[in-house]
Amino acid sequence: MASLRYVSGLILAALTACGPAPVSPDDVAFRPGMSLLEAVDDARLVSLPASSLPPQIESASSGPLEVTYEASDWTLGKRPDIEVFLNRLPGSAELPSDARRWHLRDAIRLDLPRGECTVTCDGDELLRIGEEWAEVDSADVVFVGPKVGVLVWFTAATGRLALLGEAPPTSFTVRYAGDDGASRGAWEWSGGIDEERLDDSAFPRVLTHPDELPDADVLVRRIDLQGTTRDALLLPPPGALGFDVDVRDVEAISFAVGMVDYGFVSVSGSPVRKPAVSDGARVSLVVERQLERVELWSDTVQPGEAWRDVTVPLGGVLDDPRCTLWLVTDGGEADDVAFDYVAFSGLRSVGRGMPAPARPSAILIVLDTLRDDTYGKQQPRTTPALDRWAEGRATRYVTTRSPAPWTLPATVSMLSGLDPAQHTVDKANETMGAGLPHIAELLRDVGYETRAYTGGGYVARPFGLDRGFDVFVARSDHDRVPEWGAAVDWLATRRSERPFFLLLHTYYVHATYVHDPRFENPANPYDGQLAGKDVDYTDVIFPFTEGRLTLSDDDIGYVRRMYDAGAARIDEIVVETLTAMGDVIDLDDVAVFITSDHGEEFFEHGALGHGHSLHAELIDVPLVVQWPARAGLPPRDPRSARRSTIVDITPTLLDLAAAEIPAEMSGVSLLEPAAPDRPLLASLDDLRRLSDGDFVLMLGPGKRVTLFDEDADPTGTVNLAARQPERVERLRRRLAELEATLTPVAGGGDAATLDAAAVEALRAMGYLDETADEPGDG
Repeated sequence: MASLRYVSGLILAALTACGPAPVSPDDVAFRPGMSLLEAVDDARLVSLPASSLPPQIESASSGPLEVTYEASDWTLGKRPDIEVFLNRLPGSAELPSDARRWHLRDAIRLDLPRGECTVTCDGDELLRIGEEWAEVDSADVVFVGPKVGVLVWFTAATGRLALLGEAPPTSFTVRYAGDDGASRGAWEWSGGIDEERLDDSAFPRVLTHPDELPDADVLVRRIDLQGTTRDALLLPPPGALGFDVDVRDVEAISFAVGMVDYGFVSVSGSPVRKPAVSDGARVSLVVERQLERVELWSDTVQPGEAWRDVTVPLGGVLDDPRCTLWLVTDGGEADDVAFDYVAFSGLRSVGRGMPAPARPSAILIVLDTLRDDTYGKQQPRTTPALDRWAEGRATRYVTTRSPAPWTLPATVSMLSGLDPAQHTVDKANETMGAGLPHIAELLRDVGYETRAYTGGGYVARPFGLDRGFDVFVARSDHDRVPEWGAAVDWLATRRSERPFFLLLHTYYVHATYVHDPRFENPANPYDGQLAGKDVDYTDVIFPFTEGRLTLSDDDIGYVRRMYDAGAARIDEIVVETLTAMGDVIDLDDVAVFITSDHGEEFFEHGALGHGHSLHAELIDVPLVVQWPARAGLPPRDPRSARRSTIVDITPTLLDLAAAEIPAEMSGVSLLEPAAPDRPLLASLDDLRRLSDGDFVLMLGPGKRVTLFDEDADPTGTVNLAARQPERVERLRRRLAELEATLTPVAGGGDAATLDAAAVEALRAMGYLDETADEPGDG
């Protein structure tokens, strides 16, 4: 076995021969402030294994991949070209038209240079047809059953036995003998088979290069390690990727490295993830200048580890600007490269004296489930810290609506600038399709660095919301403090001439509502059935909604106070985070948006929770904006009566970035002149709401019509529909006209693929009861 140093030496020795000499700094592809992924089209890939799949897995040009399962089981693989094998059979033998290919893991190695091999299948000894053993490295050896209908062959390329037939066998024996006739032993198997069939959607793109190395850009994909998703470059060992660098004014190179923590097995012919079996891999960063190579950094990575962020100081090593930087990967301790999916992300150069970004950076803070009337509430104070922070620096938009009363469609609207009728992501098992605009992608396309720290649940990768983010961290936080300190740390160490877009999202206000004695009412102490308890799904919310628990007015008051307590706690956390950011960057020149995706009902209309109606308590949300201190932006007015919606956030961010706003966006930039009587829409399944002027029209299933005066009756308790039929009809026509302009965008909602962890995260937040397999609206 070659030592790690020797393996590295072999790869590095090939770099000079395979790659061109370093070029002039004027021609380099990788400049300060860029990421490797932006320069990857010009990178040079000089070493890569023949396939990104480990040796145990055989790739196919089409159809399901033929991979292996456990040593004692058979698996269904891609149906092969039967004619190829029938041509080897004597006479006019035929196989059944529905014959399928079954194959066995390489526990059976037919690599004897000479000798005999007898194969018995279900008691029948099979006839061998094929080449001599001495030529087994260049041909298949085929075995055919006496009744024809079972065909077994040895595939030289994989060293495995495979079987073609209507069904897998129940027993199988292989006996070996050498040229001298002496027994070399036997292998026997009998057992069952798993007939379950799964698709291959979880399998990554297979990288194969039978004739020449692929372009480096085919190595780029989204990689998720322990809840952190990044755009990354997959470089399985032995691999080497080089790119020319201008190191003038560069202090360091920063990047993240990790190893994909899964391998693959086959279940009924389709690849299924399993924990990786790997001895790790050695990774290194090497610089080449004037044919001299220097290893700047090296380490060993293991599957299952989190992304490892690395900064390599350059010091005086790269005083000559003409150089090539190489990423190199080798095998681990056992020099076994199976399942070694090494990934590099970021890889940015940190410069000296980087100029300030030409466009403003932006921070979007989403406090899931925060009602509008919670912000600025006085008795008891729920947002005193935000009130003080916003004074003199931010604008509150006092009429701001969400287009949907639950997280997934509302958040997709917020990040796409589209109404739910346009993006059509309105079911709990749908994902944001690639055809929809995404603010992170749009800002990244114009030079922004993009990062997100979310509470998971629906704001997670399975629902497509990670698109466009250089780094996307999703960790469940509905019952604990959000981990936003990592964002502050990133800002503290980040030096770039590029602006950034940062999304911070949390479910901390979302149920469970944690008991907080500060929000008990000393003037009227509560001693009811919930006293001193958390308001959770198991003991309170589900029993109530299912009619198994009755809540008194005092109980309801306690539930609301514990919700307010959560709002007060997140108020402190938000301002602590903003203050910490202001200590490491000039926060005054950053656009800061603080909002929510929807509200929460506390029995205003007889229900508890969200996702069930379109009344104000569910769709009225706060919106507080600090505009960056730049000429031409709105003055820091403490309150704005402008009618707005969270759909406006994406076009506003694009407007700030001087980027083109896609024509299909129904949201309106807050930098544009306001329409005084702008109509606002919201929807939920068959329920639709139009707020036009002072009146609100809601249409529901069963021809249910609700009309109320929003100015005089903001909670919608008095239905005026029967008394004002002409107004109802006028608003119906207005709603139909507006909806006719909201054409669904192609490639909108797709089916989401949820793994066990995603389902469990949704269950913990009440979107699944104890027995349901699919999430519900929430």
